[in-house]
Amino acid sequence: MDLEAVGDYLSGHEAENQQVLKSFTSQMDFNGQSFVEGLRTFLKAFKLPGEAQKIDRLVQSFNEAYSKQNPDVVSNADAAYVLAFQTIMLNTDLHKPSLPEKNKMTLDGLKRNLRGTNNGGDFDVQFLEEIYSEIKAKPFELNFVKTSPGYELVSTTLNKDSTFKKLDFLLQSTDVNINNIFPGIGDHVQATVDRPKSWLSYFTGYKGTITLTDNQTSAQATIQVYTPNIFSKWLFGEQPRVIIQPGQTNQSIDLAAKAAAGFSSPVKNFKATYDYEVGDLIKAYDNQKKLITIQRNLALKESVPKDPDAEMQKEKGRQLKF
Repeated sequence: MDLEAVGDYLSGHEAENQQVLKSFTSQMDFNGQSFVEGLRTFLKAFKLPGEAQKIDRLVQSFNEAYSKQNPDVVSNADAAYVLAFQTIMLNTDLHKPSLPEKNKMTLDGLKRNLRGTNNGGDFDVQFLEEIYSEIKAKPFELNFVKTSPGYELVSTTLNKDSTFKKLDFLLQSTDVNINNIFPGIGDHVQATVDRPKSWLSYFTGYKGTITLTDNQTSAQATIQVYTPNIFSKWLFGEQPRVIIQPGQTNQSIDLAAKAAAGFSSPVKNFKATYDYEVGDLIKAYDNQKKLITIQRNLALKESVPKDPDAEMQKEKGRQLKF
């Protein structure tokens, strides 16, 4: 079984994907399992996508199923949500070889991080001690997908990329004028911003998603922005990352390609899904890059001051022809 395809499909945003995910998780037997063992069982069933929103959907599905089957362990799905991310963070923290021992999370640190997160109260101390001991004695592997579908930009050069800087600023502001970031994208393209939960942001470095919608063609594309933080760099690396994904139509591929071509940093990975082929992504991207180059050359040519004497000579030449 292709565990990467399983994880990608289950975590999709369509209603069908989410219904299958709910059915898939509800059929898993977590009854009587410790929280760590239940999470371990769940994470073995697929490869984790490298996209924050997909990870979020998967973890939420586990939380709902586990809390329903073990109501005496956690108060509700929200408490399980925070606990799941904290458990994964603890696992990474304790078993990262390059992290000095003095900087690893202690049991007191775990208790402090989870204070007040169990439906407003604290988790049972013995329960947290068991989680800490289990993770320390037996770590679980986080099997992440290496690349994400669509256009993926991963590079330290993004820190100096003006488009990346503008996107980062947009995610922190109320002004969502996408034409200020991608001037040639068209006045008929509108953008909406989805900002992440704090735990998800800390875990993945995810800053948010900009959804582009073309009101003329109904094309859609999403732009996910990631900047590494002190924790997320251990899981996803120290380089900033942008993932641009088209919808299911050819017009959507063109819209995503326009956005990808608007960065000075190159696309590192092109990856298809069951909705579009790699060749279509590359062709659309190359076309948009060529178009941008032509437009820049024309703008540069028009900005060069004209020589009056040369213009006069041209005019005389035209007159002599007549």
